[in-house]
Amino acid sequence: MKKRVATNTMTFRSRSSAEMKAMYKAERRVKKAGLGRVIASRLLTEENARDHKITVAIGAPRRVQADHWLCPYFIEGIVESGLHYAIGVDALQALVLALAGIRWHLGNTGRDFIWFAGDHGIPRQVPTGLGKNFQQRIERAIERESKRVFVGRMRARKREIASSEARLKALKKGASRWKEPAGKANLKAEVARQEARIKAAKKHTTKWEAELKKWKP
Repeated sequence: MKKRVATNTMTFRSRSSAEMKAMYKAERRVKKAGLGRVIASRLLTEENARDHKITVAIGAPRRVQADHWLCPYFIEGIVESGLHYAIGVDALQALVLALAGIRWHLGNTGRDFIWFAGDHGIPRQVPTGLGKNFQQRIERAIERESKRVFVGRMRARKREIASSEARLKALKKGASRWKEPAGKANLKAEVARQEARIKAAKKHTTKWEAELKKWKP
C-alpha cells in the first residue's frame, strides 16, 4: 500500500525564512527513516465488519531541532491509511499529539472500531492550551461521570451478590434434605465454596463502596 504522508506544519515560535528552510530540510532528513522503531501498536476490528482489521502503530519520536520533534504514526485499513506525523516542542508532546491524530483519523471515518472494550481504547486528551480553569472544569466533569458509572457498577454487583445469596439459600435447603451420604457431602462442600465466594465478594464490595463515598469529584 502506498504511504500517504500528512505533515503538520505548525510552528511554535516565530522563525525567519532561513530558519524555516533549515527546519524543513531537517524534517525531510528525519522523515527518510519512515516509521522507524515501533514503540506501540494495536490491532482493531470494525464493529460491523468483524473480518475487517485496522492496524495502528506509533514510531519513536525523533528530534528535528531543539524545540521541534516529529512522532510518526501509521494507520492501515482506512481511507486515510499511511504514514502521518505529529509535531511537538518535545518528544512527549509529539507522542501525545500522535495519539490524538490516530483518534482523529479513526473518528473521521464515521465507523466504529473495537479493541477489548466497546471502542478503540484511544482516549481523548483534555486540552491544555485553553487555560487552567477550562482544564479543571473538564477534569471535574470527567471525575463526576466516572463516579456515576462506578456507583452504577457497584450497585449491580450488590444485586449479583443478593441473587447469589438467594441461590445459596435454596442450595442449603436442598442439602439439608439430601439423604444419600456421598451426595450430601458434595452439596455441603459446594455450599462452603459458595459461602466463601460470597463472603469475598461482599468484603470487596464494601471496601469499594467506602472508597466511592470518599471520592468527592
